[in-house]
Amino acid sequence: MYFPEEKNLKLKPGDIILLAFFILFSIVLFLKPFTAKSNDLILEVIKDGKIVYELSLSSSGEWDISDEKVRFRFAILKDKKVTVLDSNCPQQICVKSKMISKPGETIICIPNKIILTIKGKEKTSVDTTTY
Repeated sequence: MYFPEEKNLKLKPGDIILLAFFILFSIVLFLKPFTAKSNDLILEVIKDGKIVYELSLSSSGEWDISDEKVRFRFAILKDKKVTVLDSNCPQQICVKSKMISKPGETIICIPNKIILTIKGKEKTSVDTTTY
């Protein structure tokens, strides 16, 4: 192999600026996941297509949705998990469903037309699962 003479291998000022930019950009991209806020999670409660509640998961307590046909009670627990405590629907599927705590997770009560969804910017470790 032929190698030309190595005369002009000095770094120019533009090369140094470009190299510094890439190093700083890499550091910012590396540190960004560590500085993300995990307390941006909000529980959105929808009944008949209208938002009834928007609650922060950091506020624990119990809430009711009631009228002449609907009796629905849910809770936000201290460990930022949401569960359905009571409902007057026939099969109680919403009451038997697991607790939700991550963005995108949902509990739906079809007979009462109520949807509990967690919204937020927190990323989960698994993007998708296929079988």
